[in-house]
Amino acid sequence: ADLLNKAVDKENFTLQERIKFLEEAGKKEDEITQKEIDAANLRLQAKIAENALGDSTKEDLDEEANLRAKLINLEQAKLAKAKEVTSQIIGLKNEEAAAQKAIDDKAAADKLEREKAEEERQAAIDAKQKELEQIKKDEEAITYEQKVLLAQERALAELDALNATEEQKAATIL
Repeated sequence: ADLLNKAVDKENFTLQERIKFLEEAGKKEDEITQKEIDAANLRLQAKIAENALGDSTKEDLDEEANLRAKLINLEQAKLAKAKEVTSQIIGLKNEEAAAQKAIDDKAAADKLEREKAEEERQAAIDAKQKELEQIKKDEEAITYEQKVLLAQERALAELDALNATEEQKAATIL
């Protein structure tokens, strides 16, 4: 009874401990029932031997039949108790499997969330790198344009110094 009480105590015992308590309770119950069956079988064998000696009365034969019925009932009770304990163990193992599945599902969901966050982080890094590359290209373009303009201004200044015609200056700008 103590083991069965511990087997249902979810507050103080883990699922594995509760399963172990049920298994122990089943073994003890089986041992007790087996002893009762053995004792009933001995009584039945004694009664059968007594009745075989002769002079059996109706009461003796009825007692033998009752002993057989009691033995059968004990064997059926043993099987029923074993079935009950087995079904409780299966129930606890199913509960354990469900708990493990929930843990596994949460771990998988957490992993997916981490992977998604990493993908988003990597996408943000890639976007920032592309933005920086564009800024660099823009700076290079501006610098190039400025260089071209400066070169044209210098060339025009030299042409002015050389008293070049407007037509010659226009050819330099193109």
